[in-house]
Amino acid sequence: MSTYPSALSADGAFDQLSDFQGRLNTSTSIDDDGRVSINIRQRKHGLSTLFHPRLRGPSSSDSLTDLPLLGESSETSSISEQGPPPRLNIVIQVVGSRGDVQPFIALGLVLKNTFGHRVRIATHSVFKKMVEGHDLEFFNIGGNPEELMSFMVRNPGLLPSYKSIHSGDVKQQRKIIYEILEGCWRSCIATGNGMKVEDEREHSGAHGPQKSRTPFIAEAIIANPPSFAHIHCAEKLGVPLHLMFTMPYSPTEAFPHPLARIRGSTLRKGMTSRLSYALIERLIWHGLGDLLNRFRENTLHLEPLNLMWATGLLTRLKIPYTYCWSPHLLPKPKDWSSHISVSGFYILPGDETFEPSAELQKFLQDGEPPVYIGFGSIVVDNPEAMTSMVLEAVRLAGVRAIISKGWLGLGADGSELPKDVFLLGNVPHSWLFEHVSAVVHHGGAGTTAAGLAAGKPTVIVPFFGDQHFWGRIVADVGAGPCPIPYSKQTAHKLAQQLREAIHPEVRIRARRIGLKLQQERGCENGARSFHRSLKICESRCCIAPDRVATWEVGGKQVRLSALAAAVLLDRGLLGSKQLTVFRQREYQVEDRPTDPLTGGASAFFGSFGEVAYRTYDLPKQIVKAMRDESKRQQRCEVTITRENQPTDDGNVTTSPTSASALQRRIEDAHPPIVRVDDDSSEPESIGSSLPKGLTVALAVGQGVGRLGKAVLSSPMHFSLGIARGFQSIPIAYGDTTVRKPEKVSGILSGIEVGSKELGYGFYDGVTGIVMQPVRGAKEGGAIGLVKGIGKGVGGLVFKPGAGLFGLPAYAFQGVSQELHKLFGTDYKRHIAASRLAQGREELSRCGVEEQNEIVRTWEKICG
Repeated sequence: MSTYPSALSADGAFDQLSDFQGRLNTSTSIDDDGRVSINIRQRKHGLSTLFHPRLRGPSSSDSLTDLPLLGESSETSSISEQGPPPRLNIVIQVVGSRGDVQPFIALGLVLKNTFGHRVRIATHSVFKKMVEGHDLEFFNIGGNPEELMSFMVRNPGLLPSYKSIHSGDVKQQRKIIYEILEGCWRSCIATGNGMKVEDEREHSGAHGPQKSRTPFIAEAIIANPPSFAHIHCAEKLGVPLHLMFTMPYSPTEAFPHPLARIRGSTLRKGMTSRLSYALIERLIWHGLGDLLNRFRENTLHLEPLNLMWATGLLTRLKIPYTYCWSPHLLPKPKDWSSHISVSGFYILPGDETFEPSAELQKFLQDGEPPVYIGFGSIVVDNPEAMTSMVLEAVRLAGVRAIISKGWLGLGADGSELPKDVFLLGNVPHSWLFEHVSAVVHHGGAGTTAAGLAAGKPTVIVPFFGDQHFWGRIVADVGAGPCPIPYSKQTAHKLAQQLREAIHPEVRIRARRIGLKLQQERGCENGARSFHRSLKICESRCCIAPDRVATWEVGGKQVRLSALAAAVLLDRGLLGSKQLTVFRQREYQVEDRPTDPLTGGASAFFGSFGEVAYRTYDLPKQIVKAMRDESKRQQRCEVTITRENQPTDDGNVTTSPTSASALQRRIEDAHPPIVRVDDDSSEPESIGSSLPKGLTVALAVGQGVGRLGKAVLSSPMHFSLGIARGFQSIPIAYGDTTVRKPEKVSGILSGIEVGSKELGYGFYDGVTGIVMQPVRGAKEGGAIGLVKGIGKGVGGLVFKPGAGLFGLPAYAFQGVSQELHKLFGTDYKRHIAASRLAQGREELSRCGVEEQNEIVRTWEKICG
């Protein structure tokens, strides 16, 4: 069951969404079932479809988000590779319930056992036993899925209810989301499993704690979209990213976003459907954008994203997607490009050793096949009332039933059950569904796949998220009745659905679908889709092509694996200073405003807002630090009093270790770790064991530093916005000669990039007066000549403008990068040290002949 946290905006709610160019009037509201009702009215027609790519059809190859810049390949996934891919360190980041995690375990087994990759499943601690039970590496990213399920049931839509805002649920969920963001980053670079020592025993499997001490640096990231940190981690590491999901997330004209309901639109149907994806994504970014940007700035030390342009980032970057559902249920839309695929369900093989209890076997043998009813990881406030409704529906339908308790706790109140009802614990669906007549569940993708693959009619009672989507899909293919949301469900309605599900015609259709699904190889297809999206040729070691490159030798353009570098270092043929960490991918995430005015205005108001917020937040953080200091002192006094309680004889006894015990308790109560602030959801690292007054001083220093950073960053954002606006106009009218700016890594590179932008801007602008008409005439004759003249004149104006503003912009960006290096966490050193440790470990297992072959190949390369 895919979960989508509500758009937890800082102020808690908003209900109007206006297109940033004023070309559309859009209004949104939240329905009772949690989906977003959207009304769209177009103000202008001609210019909006020319300059706003989201309003055009999928074939608009000249759109701003789809046009490749000079030097950027337009194909990202059409790779024909000879031989198997090199062994990779793959982290799979999954946020959600058991139904979300289980398919990725199935995929991880294929990636590990078939292709030999090292696979790390990064998810919540409650799934540690399940992951390690399948012999896969586990990493804890934090968060409690049971709390998330409960919150989502209370707030099924993208916007939280007033009650959740008032009660503090939203603040708590924002803390959890930030914890998960940081956990996802640690899963990419940390050794071990991310578990606290005290949690190891509770979540360990039968063989006790399993913690790999082999250094791990992710060389590829697979993630489901709700993990949110994926693209930012991939950008930081420079590694490939592949998203996989159980509901549509890529814009299409075939159908609207599963979380959207179109109430009215003056646009054509396909265009409205495509736009619904942008609107839903805009809502998510408005709610979580501040957390994501603070994660980028404070943890990853990346530039923040402009929230106005962050919508559509994944689409613009053409991040590969694999949707793990059956094409027999929902075929791939025709307007999805080659980097998007539909693989089939990822189904985890059943436990062949499972033996049902004698009581369950007897129940199954005593009558007609029962109906299965279970709601998996769903949590509701009143499970007793839901149990009563389910039992009454079973009685009215006249069927036998197996009821799974799940996280909901159905039937757990201890009341006596009818003889035709059996209360069930944890039993594998792959075995159980072979013995039932129909399945009733919440509509999670995993349970839906298991039920349909078994050929069983399916009744879906959706609560939130993609469950409504799967309910409609099941009904559309005739494998079950139309879904009725939990909020509108009654015993009589559920009984009617049960009677419809066991109708002979529905059984026949469900059985036919099951036969088709059983022929699919979803996990194998997903693994092939993942490998197809990799630029394997560009990531192999030049000396040992069966290994992935982790290093690059400066000046030689030679890629080396961890082992090859370790051998050459050990033989003295290479110095460590000659090595730089190899980056497989670079992601151009910068803003793409449509024009200089828009870019400048957006940057100005964004910077102004950030300065205003930091100014407002500074005294609040100081007051909070003073309160925390006061509370800490009070706790210390209480603890000291308890340590020095008088005995019955009136003497005061003090344990010889009371002072150290007191200090430990203080540190345990307030560990000096990165955490999320109650009010601003902003990470802090102020330790509680600091001397009196220093906590407040640190809060003042941090607040002033953030305010100063916001002020000093304003000129950079403003000039960058204008420069990118000038650059975007030629792209919008089809000029493919616009150069892609190089990456800025420091002051010198910033000056170099800015100087190139200025020089190339004037050079391309002047030469374009001649070259553009000539090229246009060759490609399009007289009409092409006219277009070329227009492009040449436009380039003469806009390209030098981009260069003039780019010179100071990239210089400022270089200064910013230097400050990050000076004051930020140096992850490059950690990554380099882990790579060196990996190489030493591989060297210890490497034979002499293989080492000699590496040396001989290196000498040939060096000539």
